[in-house]
Amino acid sequence: MEHVPYIPFAGPLLQWPVARTETGLLAAFALLGGLTLIYALPDIRRGFLWAALIHVVGGILSLVAADLIMLLLGWELMTFSAFFIFTRERDADSLNSGLRYIVMHMGAAVLFFVGAAWQWQAAGSLAVTKVAPGAQLFFLGAILIKTAVMPLHFWLVDAYPRAGFAGSVLLAAYATKVGIFTAARLLNYLPGGVPVLSYIGALVAVAGAFAALRQCQARKLLAYHIVSQLGYMLAGVGLASASGAAAGLFHALNNVIYKSLLLMVAGVVCRQYGHEDLRRMGGAARRMPLTFCACLLAAAAIAGLPPMAGYASKELLKQALTPSLNLLLWLASLGNADPGGSLCVERSLARTACAGSTSLCPGGAVGRPVADPGGFVVVAGGAQTPGATGCPGRCHFSDGGDRDFQDGGPAAALASLA
Repeated sequence: MEHVPYIPFAGPLLQWPVARTETGLLAAFALLGGLTLIYALPDIRRGFLWAALIHVVGGILSLVAADLIMLLLGWELMTFSAFFIFTRERDADSLNSGLRYIVMHMGAAVLFFVGAAWQWQAAGSLAVTKVAPGAQLFFLGAILIKTAVMPLHFWLVDAYPRAGFAGSVLLAAYATKVGIFTAARLLNYLPGGVPVLSYIGALVAVAGAFAALRQCQARKLLAYHIVSQLGYMLAGVGLASASGAAAGLFHALNNVIYKSLLLMVAGVVCRQYGHEDLRRMGGAARRMPLTFCACLLAAAAIAGLPPMAGYASKELLKQALTPSLNLLLWLASLGNADPGGSLCVERSLARTACAGSTSLCPGGAVGRPVADPGGFVVVAGGAQTPGATGCPGRCHFSDGGDRDFQDGGPAAALASLA
């Protein structure tokens, strides 16, 4: 990727990205930082404000770094600011999640540093460019941790839901996307001509998508969906080609925007309900129409529906990838959201509609209809099954309580997904 100097007095330490996708990602990072702070204003704390600002600075620094040490500095600014965001509640669960987060990312930093030392020994330079073959494995290990590749994903799905609603938005937008950008700039790992990173990414896209289907908590579901979408991005940048990198980074740019929007909507809806359990949500679209419209736009982008940008980035990925990789991503689309059906959305709809006899969550979407049995539940591919166990009226749950669901239709499903 060609770059030009950014800040003259900084010499080769910083650079301005010329490619439009990279510039768009930089602009999205800057814009989203401001929007997240506005979103957090109702309950912002001074400590969170400073940590959020440092996290944004670290993300932007990672994009414009021309030197491996400056890139590592950007990574570590994000790591330690994220640790503070995770642990600001000071409860045991948050502290444990923060500890796992920082241990994993310090491990990534060690691998990065060893790779940088190897690159200096091999090339006599620390410039951000495709690194020497011997350094590739170290940078690959650091990037696999940074991008939460399964089975190293536990730090993300454990920590993000504990970061507070504004913290979840901030962290989902920056840390993992910087890992994708770093992979595009440094890696050319093709042993025997096989794009190993692309196959790893495609497999993660499949596993993350179907893991998301098993989640009943809103942000937990979205965290697993982030893991799956990171797989899409790695599948693109792992090709080490111009078309693959452009497609992967374009998908990263789109994900920064629509995933942040979904997490913001999740915060608004969950605050209204006082919980994140998708099995106990319904009717939010009527009470919160503007929030529902925002969620609908984000869901359409996830589904890759034209003319949304998600459609364009997924089409670019399909054109850049090999047939075997495309097959894996097609399998992932069954659990994510592509034209023809969104299982994540539909699964939430089934929960919202109290699908009782067909338990969708581990341990129980145990709603049982006691009124209006003529509802419907949406199944894969968008088909409707009349007379299934839906109940836009009143449902009885195994905890002994009866709860009203005023809207059992797709609007409530989308609202409860977000």
